[in-house]
Amino acid sequence: QEFQKRLGILNNEVELIDNKFENLQIKRNPYYREIRISYPNFATKFKIKFEKYPILPSLSFSKSLSRIITERKFNEEEIIRNWDIENPPHVLEIIEKICEIASKQVNLEPLKENSQYLFLNDVSVGEAINNLSFKIHKGKSIGIMYDINNVEHRLDLLNLFEIIGGLQLDYTGSIEIFGNPLKSLSKKEKEKIFLLPPPYDSVITNMKVKKAIQYKLNLNEIYKERKNVFNTILKNAGLGQNIDEIIEDFIWETTYKFSRKKK
Repeated sequence: QEFQKRLGILNNEVELIDNKFENLQIKRNPYYREIRISYPNFATKFKIKFEKYPILPSLSFSKSLSRIITERKFNEEEIIRNWDIENPPHVLEIIEKICEIASKQVNLEPLKENSQYLFLNDVSVGEAINNLSFKIHKGKSIGIMYDINNVEHRLDLLNLFEIIGGLQLDYTGSIEIFGNPLKSLSKKEKEKIFLLPPPYDSVITNMKVKKAIQYKLNLNEIYKERKNVFNTILKNAGLGQNIDEIIEDFIWETTYKFSRKKK
């Protein structure tokens, strides 16, 4: 009973995270997760291990997040310094604190509600798609079953993808993309979000999904552009580190992780 109670507590922490952020488990350990946070012009990530919760979870920041706030600085935050094993915050609260600090450091507004989600509410398209509703965060996939031999169904499905991509507005219901109503997004904003290969190209018919979704997309150029945007954001926020600071943080983080592992 005690074991089941503990699993229930840990699984609740996973559910709270999964309801708000893109995340995935690491090394088949459901309580060791990579958290991905998406801002309008860049994304960052970190790892958090909480299998011993309510003991303080361990964190590992990515290089991009460490350029915004280092693990050393974050461990000085009240939520970490005053961690109470008898009455601990939820793991989600640590993640939200990281988001709050990151937003302030790069001079951005706090993340909006549903900012990590694609949200459809009672969307109808044509005759075949009626009152479709779902809410998924980045990193998740959704499957839509339809009659492949029905041409009208295929066209309605294609129209649905074009509507989500902002290419047409012939639908009823509401669609939110990362906290913003679809109809409020400019063409340039949509181009930053949607990377769509040709929907019906005979070449991709027999491809694996991973290759098909990248077909005719120059991802290297896209990554390069986003990296440049991220560097500009950091520069404008005055977050460039000199070499001495980088070495100092690296030595501290390595020593800190080693000491925690030893304990």
